[in-house]
Amino acid sequence: MKKTSRPLIAALLCALAAGEAHAVDGKWTPQQILDIDPQELRRLGLEIPPEALWSRDGAGLLAAAVRVGGGCSGGFLTAEGLVITNHHCAFDILQQHSTPERNLIEKGFLAATRAEELPGKGTKITLPHKSTDVTAEVEAAVPAGADDLARHQAIERKKKELVAACEAQPNRRCQVEAFDGGVSYRLLEGIEYADVRLVFAPPRSIGEYGGEIDNWSW
Repeated sequence: MKKTSRPLIAALLCALAAGEAHAVDGKWTPQQILDIDPQELRRLGLEIPPEALWSRDGAGLLAAAVRVGGGCSGGFLTAEGLVITNHHCAFDILQQHSTPERNLIEKGFLAATRAEELPGKGTKITLPHKSTDVTAEVEAAVPAGADDLARHQAIERKKKELVAACEAQPNRRCQVEAFDGGVSYRLLEGIEYADVRLVFAPPRSIGEYGGEIDNWSW
């Protein structure tokens, strides 16, 4: 997912609806958190149970981080499905509902009621749901003695097969990602929602304050 970081002045959307850790320093993937001694995490300052961050079935606080559209990140603000994301991530919806006389990108938008929310045709939100270790399946698909090209092609075929089977389920968006340079592979499963509506977007002069410098460096 492409990550961006404009200032915390963003559009609001309403969505209705690797491997074992060997040290406790550095960055951890969600599944690694559960493999670390809870007492050690508490000693390091974690004040909530590790499973409150992420559980084997994909629940926890980390499930509040969502993908908006094709490459934007976002997060839930309310139990009713209000999501915050970056200002430019709402441009498609703003353009759909703008006219020469009513330029919502430049002037901004606020829905005072649910009925005034703007539907985002084509915009989808994906919630993280499940992460499964598929390393053994991927490695088993590589023929013995395969050269680098044959290995790559076999892995890609297996990844597509796993994704196709996963996405046969309703409203699923799936991908197979390599971790630690291909040491392990995980099938990442998300639940996709297509009923996305714009609630608020500030004027462009506010939403783009700081420009590309803040977008990539802030």
